[in-house]
Amino acid sequence: KVVRRLQQAMASKGDFGGDETPQSDEVLQAVVLADSFDAKFYPITIELPRSLLPLANRPMLDYTLEFLVAAGVQEIFVFCCWQAAQIQHYISKSRWTTMPNVTIHTIVSPKCVSTGDALRAIYNLHIIEDDFILVSGDVVSNMKLDPVLQAHKLRRKADKRAIMTVVLKQASPNHRTRSADDDTVIVVDRHSNQLLHLENSRKKKFVTLPTEILNEHAAAQFRYDLIDCRIDVCSPEVLQVCEDNFDYGELRQDVIRGIVIDDVYKYKIFIHTISDEYAARVNSPSTYVAVSKDIIYRWTHPMVPDFNFAGDTTYSYSRYNIYKEDNIKLARSCEIVRDTVIGCKTEIGALTRITQSVIGRSCKIGSNVVIESSILWDDVVVEDGVHIINSIVCSRTRLLAKSKLMKGCVLSFGVIVGPGVTLPADSKVTTCSEDYIHHGEITEMAIGSQGYGFLWTDPDLEAEEAEVQESDSDSETETELASEDEESESDAETTNVPDAEERKWLSEVKATIHRAVEEDHKIDNLRLESRALKLTFEHRTFYDMALIAIKTLMDIAMQREDADAATAVSQTLRRWAPMLEGYLTSSDEQLGLILALQKYCEENRKAETTLMHALHVLYDLEVIEEDAVFEWEQKATGPEKRFVQQCQPFLNWLKEAETEESSEEDSDESD
Repeated sequence: KVVRRLQQAMASKGDFGGDETPQSDEVLQAVVLADSFDAKFYPITIELPRSLLPLANRPMLDYTLEFLVAAGVQEIFVFCCWQAAQIQHYISKSRWTTMPNVTIHTIVSPKCVSTGDALRAIYNLHIIEDDFILVSGDVVSNMKLDPVLQAHKLRRKADKRAIMTVVLKQASPNHRTRSADDDTVIVVDRHSNQLLHLENSRKKKFVTLPTEILNEHAAAQFRYDLIDCRIDVCSPEVLQVCEDNFDYGELRQDVIRGIVIDDVYKYKIFIHTISDEYAARVNSPSTYVAVSKDIIYRWTHPMVPDFNFAGDTTYSYSRYNIYKEDNIKLARSCEIVRDTVIGCKTEIGALTRITQSVIGRSCKIGSNVVIESSILWDDVVVEDGVHIINSIVCSRTRLLAKSKLMKGCVLSFGVIVGPGVTLPADSKVTTCSEDYIHHGEITEMAIGSQGYGFLWTDPDLEAEEAEVQESDSDSETETELASEDEESESDAETTNVPDAEERKWLSEVKATIHRAVEEDHKIDNLRLESRALKLTFEHRTFYDMALIAIKTLMDIAMQREDADAATAVSQTLRRWAPMLEGYLTSSDEQLGLILALQKYCEENRKAETTLMHALHVLYDLEVIEEDAVFEWEQKATGPEKRFVQQCQPFLNWLKEAETEESSEEDSDESD
């Protein structure tokens, strides 16, 4: 069984109990984040956590743990969220429970939804007291960690503010292991290797860099040739930073960027670059295929199939990078061309051709089958005449006679493709019902009379992929640097986000407000939630959020049946509009909010007479000021004047109040 010193160490910490305090300074510790907090491998990860996806027929997690153990790590905490029981079960039945000189614990926290949440949970367990290694559970690497650790400790000794070292691999922008959404630009001091700035956005064509960085660091260098390996050496202060900043979610865009720009603690982050060693993340289907091939090409040596490092495989290596386990049956006329892994108890029929693929254990592959650049997991049945091109096929799937999978197909567990059916490119098929789908949607599909499965789609993900392709296309055709005028124009355009992101932004803001109203949250909690939400959409402003929020609150008021429209608006805004405190930082933004309210009242007949009540409440709450109201009054033309006329009692009241205040000031001065 898994050794759980954690249980003995943590008195009064929920499931953890005991008296002993771990001597963290005596052992080298590592934290493995076994959850990805995204849906890039959907629909597969509906049923299986990403860290257990087979990579050249070994669970991904094995490569990460092997890397850490080889580096001399003595205590590993595997942090699990989604499908945590599967990870716990796998570790409990694996060789890792009996591995000498290392102790592996699992930490389960199903409510975590981000890396920031995970690090805050780890901080509150008080299990890390010295420098530790933080890695993602999808990392494959054969690099030596000792030079990174020693460099980090030397920097810490000289400057306690040096709290993190990030490992980056030198590679071209189009390197096969670079994720499609990775467009990271890094600014670093080339003498000290201090990280000065990090930005990852395919929407922006320029990097916005504070001039102070260039003033303070004459050796600042822009790097666009580095891949983030998600291997970090951290000091405990990193966990403290996450605890102090509840809205930090994503490790790079929030935590690291937050540390770099922080002016209070002035912590520092450094980078360590590698070039000859291997390190990569499996964080998308494309990198899944790329890293699988790298293992086959032996870039990850000694973590290659024929080293049988897990102890429960029997692979042998032959020419052309072909790896075969014992007890397989190959027809004499079948052709295994090159770069292929075949698991034990697999049978391959006559005249079948397989190249650059991974075939799992106990697969039954018929005759006249073609499999190219694909990955088949265990217990897959492929009948005669099937063609599989550049696809991923999960366990217990059946492809009936003469069916075809075009490029980019993903078949999740237990799918059946009917005879003669051709699945279009990029089809993602699952047998899960809607009850299990947390991202995207499923629909009926033409999968054959004997077939079984549903088409899974995610409009947001598809839009992101299209955006990446468009960005790549644009970058290939651009040959000139933009002038300062072009840069200004580009900055202005960043507010016009793609339709998919616009939809996501709108739905997230609306859902947050509706949830707060329905569950009667405290206004402070709503402020915190909305602030955290805004930070996840870096191109959006609080003014943008205010415009959506005011319309959403008006919608909520209009849906009330327990009061007339004017009363409903007054009560709803007085209760919830305090969330907008500090959102509008100029008179122009306040005017923009008033115009948005006016437009809402124009387009919604029920709200037509409620504008004055809304403005009065917003003024009382100091969301808007009289200057903005008077400017709106003066600029009104044509049909807009009817709303000014409607609001005349409020406007007169404002003017009288302003006159009285002026008179009082004059009286005070005369006294």
